[in-house]
Amino acid sequence: MIKYLEETRVKLLEFHIACLDEIMREENQRADILAKLATDEDHSPSVGLYKILLTSPSVTPLTKPASEILVISYDPNWMTPIYLYLQEGILPQNKRAAQLLHSKAAHYTIIDDTLYRRSFLASLLKCVDYVEADYCMLEVHEGICGIHSSGEALAHKIIRQGYNRPTLRRDCLNYFKTCAKCQFHASIPHCLRFFLRLFYPPSL
Repeated sequence: MIKYLEETRVKLLEFHIACLDEIMREENQRADILAKLATDEDHSPSVGLYKILLTSPSVTPLTKPASEILVISYDPNWMTPIYLYLQEGILPQNKRAAQLLHSKAAHYTIIDDTLYRRSFLASLLKCVDYVEADYCMLEVHEGICGIHSSGEALAHKIIRQGYNRPTLRRDCLNYFKTCAKCQFHASIPHCLRFFLRLFYPPSL
């Protein structure tokens, strides 16, 4: 559909004036029949309607595919050193840092330009930055199926969904502490803020 939209936009440039009017389905029986034909089990066309089966798109892409995204700005994150080492073999100048990166990178792999971490108990875990991690915590914690679980449970659920971040457990604990609904409905602790101190009577 994107190719047809691009073709339509190019054709519109050939006109001095273009006006798009919305027609209700009840007033456009031909379009209604075409819409029902795609989901109808009986593929025989109706009377007065001719059907042509296209084996290839009738238009050619005029621009780059939608899957190609132009990166305007890029902020390095925790995945950048690992990605550069696995992709181009770039190591830090510091010898100690290079050894740590070399050992750490053994647990990661790149598939379709995406960094994944090998896990012992699950499949490959997709590595995410802080923006994607915040979105994952938001959806899992208070999304459609969210139950406002605790920080530890939230971290385990995100890992089971196939995402990874080195500070995921700490981030989930901080997210749980800042959730207003969790703090409002949490159980009220009745313990004292400090330990009791024993006072012995003076010896007689």
